[in-house]
Amino acid sequence: QDFADIVTSRYQFEQSDIIFLKNTEATEKKILPGFKQLAEKVRDQDNLVIYFSGHGHYMAKTGYWIPVNANVGDECEDEFINTAVIVDRLRTINSLHTFLIIDACFSGTLITQIKGSAPKSERYKSRRILTSGRAEVVSDGPEGGNSPFASGILNELRNNTDPYISASKLIAEVREYVEKQAQQTPNDARLVN
Repeated sequence: QDFADIVTSRYQFEQSDIIFLKNTEATEKKILPGFKQLAEKVRDQDNLVIYFSGHGHYMAKTGYWIPVNANVGDECEDEFINTAVIVDRLRTINSLHTFLIIDACFSGTLITQIKGSAPKSERYKSRRILTSGRAEVVSDGPEGGNSPFASGILNELRNNTDPYISASKLIAEVREYVEKQAQQTPNDARLVN
């Protein structure tokens, strides 16, 4: 909620353009169709941010998002969302820039699947991913509060005095902030093709 509030109040994101799935709404049956909805709505000059804050799982060298209605444990794999599916869904969205931010345990496993080189200039179409950690458990933060990763993002967005912020700058600042606050290392990558 804090992230949605700051991007609509300080940056050029419209409340009407936000798809917000919170708590009981964050089911697989709503998350995956949300990507289809974005693919239909987003145009080639649009910038898109997708922010997932939730639980993650790692099994057989694969990372998963755990929807709110899924049970937890290796035997419940069919109730999770494989991160390879997320990458496939991202590729269907024809935005100018897409920035996927993931605040979940084992979120960095997605990066090991897609790491590659791509143009580094933000003048060109891009797909960036920032995760709260590598293949590791990450801190949820205090009860009822933001995680260290979310706090780092919010801190940088609040303190930025420009009308925009580049993904590269945000990534660098968040990584530095989180490494000082928690025993985890945010990771980033560019999705190619």
